[in-house]
Parts: sequence; C-alpha cells; structure tokens
Amino acid sequence: MVKKIGVYRDPRNKCRPWVCRWYGEYDPKTGKQRRYTKSFKLKVDAERFVSNQAVKFEKGQLRDKSEQLTLKDFCADWLKTKRPQLRQGTIILYKNTIRRLLDHFGPNVLLLKVTPIEAAKFIGELKPLEKKQDLSNATRHRILRNCRTIFSEAVTWQLISINPFKTVKAPKCTVKRWHYLKADEYKRLLKAAPSLRWRALYALAYRGC
Repeated sequence: MVKKIGVYRDPRNKCRPWVCRWYGEYDPKTGKQRRYTKSFKLKVDAERFVSNQAVKFEKGQLRDKSEQLTLKDFCADWLKTKRPQLRQGTIILYKNTIRRLLDHFGPNVLLLKVTPIEAAKFIGELKPLEKKQDLSNATRHRILRNCRTIFSEAVTWQLISINPFKTVKAPKCTVKRWHYLKADEYKRLLKAAPSLRWRALYALAYRGC
C-alpha cells in the first residue's frame, strides 16, 4: 500500500503549480487506493500542508475522505444496528439523547461538523426537556456517556477519525441537601399514601429523622 505524501510541480497549472498528492486506504473490492490531490500557488505552502498531513495520519486521522453523511442519517443507522442488542428502556434513553443532538446541531448538519469544541458546547448547554424541571448532573453524565458510545461507532465505521465527545468533561456531581418534612407536610403525605403499608413506611421514616 502506498503511504507516501509528496509534493510535485505541475507545469500545466500556471496559477497553482505545486500539487500535494497522497493515497487513501487499500480497497479490497477494487484492489486499488483512491488518489487525492490539493494544489497550491507557493511551494512552501504545499510543503507545510504535506508536513501537517503526515502528522495527522500518524495520529490516526483517516486517509480517505468520509462520505457526506448527515447527523440524522448516521443516528438512524446506528439505532438500526443497536436495536436488537438493547432493551426497550435503554433504546428510549438513547432516542432522547439523539433527539437532543438533532435539536442542538440540526438534522442536516454533516457528521464531520460535530467537532470536540462543538461537543463540549452541547454538553455545557444542555437544558431540561420540560422547563419546570431541573437537569440533574446524573442526567447530564448519562447523556455524555450515550454520546460517547454513539460516536465511538462512527470512529469504528471510519466515518470520523476521532470521537468528539471522548475528551469532554462532565460536570462535577453536586449533593442536594436533605429536605426535612414539617408536621403539616407529613400529614399531607400520609393522606396521599396509596395504602396502609406506605403510611407505615412514611411513619417509620419520619420518626427516624
């Protein structure tokens, strides 16, 4: 397999004569490698591009350009492949995460446009689906885990080179203080209890405090 990245001069191109050329991965179906080129006006710019590309390839960047797959289409494909392996409750949680992703980024955004910085913004700007509720840190952590799982598959499928959510840090968990029931609150709780068993449980808990 040809892995060399070279700089060549094309005398036919008067405006941008310096051409960078590299090859993609070996395709077992065709027995060939796809060739890519990028032209520059100055040789120094071409050499700088080649140097940067070589470093990126060494770090694991894909040599082939990914298909122009949208976030919506990728999430739909991911859900199809995982549905037989997951429980219904887990599928619902993943669907909620995908819904948040599509609401934030838009369904037609290209998968490649979800960068690490955009992923960090997504997690940082998460809001509850219902305005009356607060988004707990536990929910934020779960959404981040789901995003890491979903986008790790995009790396496995060679659609992107890195998982944009891999380095995103989740917020620190905060511990809410106990709310001690007042006497009138305790009485209302007893009235709302569905059965004698629940009233006994509430009574034991209240007395224990």
